[in-house]
Amino acid sequence: MKSPLFTLSLVISFSLLFSFSLTAQMDESKFKTMDSYDIEDAIYDEVGITLNFDGPQTTLPRKDPRYTQQSPGIDFVKAFHAAYNTSDWATMEKSYGPGAKITHNNAPQRNAAEMTNSFRAVAEQFSSYRIDLGEALIIEQVIDDKGEMWVNFWSYWAGTVAATKEEIRFPVHATYQLVDGKIIEEYAYYNEIPMENALGNARKQLNPPVHFIEAWNATPAWKALSTEKQTEYLKALSGPISGMMESGVEILSWGSNTNATDQRAGYDFFAVWSFPNAEMVKTFEQAVAGSGWYTYFEQMNISGKAETPRDVMGRLIGMH
Repeated sequence: MKSPLFTLSLVISFSLLFSFSLTAQMDESKFKTMDSYDIEDAIYDEVGITLNFDGPQTTLPRKDPRYTQQSPGIDFVKAFHAAYNTSDWATMEKSYGPGAKITHNNAPQRNAAEMTNSFRAVAEQFSSYRIDLGEALIIEQVIDDKGEMWVNFWSYWAGTVAATKEEIRFPVHATYQLVDGKIIEEYAYYNEIPMENALGNARKQLNPPVHFIEAWNATPAWKALSTEKQTEYLKALSGPISGMMESGVEILSWGSNTNATDQRAGYDFFAVWSFPNAEMVKTFEQAVAGSGWYTYFEQMNISGKAETPRDVMGRLIGMH
């Protein structure tokens, strides 16, 4: 009786010879658009290759392609983005599996509800928006060495800010791990600066900031302090200033008034601040007075809402 190993070797040798013969007989044009897995599958379709181990016959398993640009997984991801384009937030949230891990850029990891709410909050600030699912779209599915299925997605995001009509467009890349028809892991990467700038401009247009200008000279009381006391006083201001900036206050500039300035104001130093609203300006004014600043510095202040040249010129015309 021949050994199982001999039988296996004989069957494999015969199968390979037969496969090569079959391949030669098949229409060569069929192979021009096939990858190695497709060719192997085509041969398996023509002959049912089995391995005989002197026991039950086992059909050689067909292999799923590790790379493709057409699959149910790809269709799923396209439908996911189509739901985004139509503000179908319920469908988007249902597209995530239990415990899905979602990370965009360097933001903290979010769950399905948090991510969907974030999508909605941004979309509501645009009169129109979309992910390009047409010519700009590049999409592929891969199966990695761990057997995990990932769909990789490249395209462009475009939108028009509702408040300003400003149009922005930027590339996006995302990759999705799919299990049982659901997204269980998602990573997305894109440049957030165009959107942040556009929405920041919109907020300023709807609620223009208040600019506050200080100009000051040192008083004899300041000059009488020792260098150590001067340093100690100014260091104590850094904490309150940092707190204001965390609340949305911006320092536009601090500087020295050059002597060469035409029509020079009689102050040696200046600072220009931007406050989100008039209430914060009042809080700032009170903090400055309470700090003893006016003991050490003779100061003049100017403040008002940020406007356009046309706004101001309109008020100048007709003044008599």
